[in-house]
Amino acid sequence: MQKHRCAGRRAALVVAGLLVGIVGMAASPAVAADPAEAAAAFRQDCDAGKAEACLQLGEMHAAGRGVPKDEAKATALYERACEGGNAGGCFNQGVQYSQGRGAPRDDARALALMRRACEGGHLTACSNVGVMLSQGRGTAADPETAAKYFYVACKAGDGAGCLNLGVAFRSGNGVPQDAGKSAQLMARACKLGIQRAC
Repeated sequence: MQKHRCAGRRAALVVAGLLVGIVGMAASPAVAADPAEAAAAFRQDCDAGKAEACLQLGEMHAAGRGVPKDEAKATALYERACEGGNAGGCFNQGVQYSQGRGAPRDDARALALMRRACEGGHLTACSNVGVMLSQGRGTAADPETAAKYFYVACKAGDGAGCLNLGVAFRSGNGVPQDAGKSAQLMARACKLGIQRAC
């Protein structure tokens, strides 16, 4: 399973919402050197069917970097990336729908996209599926299945998944209440860089 990390801002979890952000653009040296030139290259590669290029170009439109800021175009490019098998594209498209950026807010569609991204190995998406299921966003609340998604993310090294699973064990939401397991999961989340768990 390929591990994807969220490079954008992180929001509070179970109680306050989803992890959100843009995946990967900051790591691209081509974008930093000449954003307009990078956008042209990504556009050409995206048009040739390269899903990663569609993702990168979408991120550029979302940020207004090297191209005009255009959330609707970003969402369309994320869709092309997702349809091309890029889990980051599915994740970013899901974020757009969950927040109503570049597309009408649609929690059911956001949940389906996050599930697809999770199945593609995007750990933050797995945590987000759990959050959405625990909150009943886009579907009926299902804390038991939410805990399974948190477990998948945590086991693969996602600190947010560990935090959320720890919160579930502390409250007994979807899993048996267990303060010891909760403390272990919080410690792991802290080691994985989630300050809220420390």
